[in-house]
Amino acid sequence: MGTKLPPNEIGTSCPNCFGTGAPHGLAPTPRVIIATFTGFTPDQAWDGSQDQLLLTPQYLIQEASPCVWSVVAGPTKWFLNWTGPITVFEIIQSGGIIEYFRGDLSDRCELVIPNEQDSGMNVYCTGGVITLGWNPEGLE
Repeated sequence: MGTKLPPNEIGTSCPNCFGTGAPHGLAPTPRVIIATFTGFTPDQAWDGSQDQLLLTPQYLIQEASPCVWSVVAGPTKWFLNWTGPITVFEIIQSGGIIEYFRGDLSDRCELVIPNEQDSGMNVYCTGGVITLGWNPEGLE
């Protein structure tokens, strides 16, 4: 059933999301989080050469801040921030943010985050969601 994911590692504890009373409970904080962008519609600034990059799940690595994960893939940085009261996810290129995702104000550490971009100038795509997850293997 597909390629097995490599085992994960326990990261530095992100108390905002993992621990007693946190959204993901007592599970250990994963060092690697997988982000997948789906359901979007290309818009005015769409660059067909970026298709494969945006369609490929990205493996984000925990940064020095324990509630922040990111990865640079080609010209694009994928960035997850679980440090505040809401979930923020950005897809960034040298010219600035190309896609921006923000979770619900009442929930933190969300796993499905809607794209906030509206149609217009310099917008790559509209709609869609970032789905976050991780391989629990190796996190015991």
